[in-house]
Amino acid sequence: MLVEFGVLFASALIVATLTGQDFFRWWTRGSSRLHVRAPAGTRLEETDQIFEAVEASIQRTVSPEDLGLVLHNIGLPLGGVNLAFSDSSTIGPADGEILVSLKPEHRRPTFDYIRELRRRLPQEFPNLTFFYQPADIVSQILNFGLPAPIDIQLVGQNRAVNYEIANQVAQRISRVPGLVDVHVHQITAAPALRVNVDRTRAVQVGITQRDVANSLLASLASSSDQAPNFWLNPQNGVSYRVAVQTPQYRIDSIDALQREAHRSRRRQRDSTPDEPRQF
Repeated sequence: MLVEFGVLFASALIVATLTGQDFFRWWTRGSSRLHVRAPAGTRLEETDQIFEAVEASIQRTVSPEDLGLVLHNIGLPLGGVNLAFSDSSTIGPADGEILVSLKPEHRRPTFDYIRELRRRLPQEFPNLTFFYQPADIVSQILNFGLPAPIDIQLVGQNRAVNYEIANQVAQRISRVPGLVDVHVHQITAAPALRVNVDRTRAVQVGITQRDVANSLLASLASSSDQAPNFWLNPQNGVSYRVAVQTPQYRIDSIDALQREAHRSRRRQRDSTPDEPRQF
């Protein structure tokens, strides 16, 4: 019995020296999933230009004989269904994913290209954030739906202090050998607009905080959130989302936003009949 245990223990030690860093040999696959994040507040059309520049750098790094297909997936999806089934890596129009697929007969391993791009891209684009995500379903399941296999969360009441501590933790963790793509996932420096409402005067004219928020949402983010509307095509039975939004060229200043919000509120009041009251 002791001899068998000793043989088993020795075999385990030998196998431990030959075991890799993952459950599956992912470096033999020909696909990679690179997440690119621009500075917070970058517009979608500008983000598209940034992705074109990053793709050009990828094409210069990957051999033309090995490169198969490059796809961009920028911004948030329309509606909440696709967002609910994703890993929530993309949080706005300033970031997205670049899917790179190599040819089946590629000569150089995928990991070599990833290692080269990890070194090259931050040097060419210092204002961008890059990190790789699992491109196959097996690695995504092993991550339990998280963007990375190691996920550290800090909880506290002071957001500014929490973010500073998170950056310090990320800097220390990045020094650990074997760890790559260490970053703080949460964005706190996104531009924001704070609207203060005089509730006393608003109540006098019959306006609530919710009315103000709905008017702003209709101008900035369409009516799909505050008043979802769908049109059913009787020919194929498919439902389509119908949304109304103020054209962006009409909102070029804070004053223009206020005027459009007043117009939106006036249209809602005129188009919605008063409901009968029961006493």
